[in-house]
Amino acid sequence: MPKPSTFTEPVAAIIEDHELVAEYLRYMTRLFTSRDPETARRAAASLRRFLQHRVVVHFAYEEEHLLPGLLLLHETPQVARLVAKIQSQHQLLLRKADRLDTLLQQPPTRHGTTARLRHGLRDFFQNLQRHAALENTLYPSLL
Repeated sequence: MPKPSTFTEPVAAIIEDHELVAEYLRYMTRLFTSRDPETARRAAASLRRFLQHRVVVHFAYEEEHLLPGLLLLHETPQVARLVAKIQSQHQLLLRKADRLDTLLQQPPTRHGTTARLRHGLRDFFQNLQRHAALENTLYPSLL
């Protein structure tokens, strides 16, 4: 069985990653409010790379390394339910990221982002922030 100290460094890195992601999303939100189509196009390209690489890799790392270890460390139904909840949220966020990616591929108008894209951005960002807040509270409490 793994020791709690085994996860201290990975959990700290995950929480730091959550903080970097939140900062990036605040920055991207400001860019998407720009009326300049070129700025919106560059922001969309950057966000697409972020969704395809950072989010997918982050979730995969948690699911391959951290969550199985937590299940071994805490063999309780409560922790099993929490892990299942996190995995379910990952799947939901990946579906939302796919939908957002589709919206980001549409060219910006001369008036900036479309209402559908703004709604998709807001929905994804809010769900991602709630998910990160849950993990930031949950992971340290299990170690």
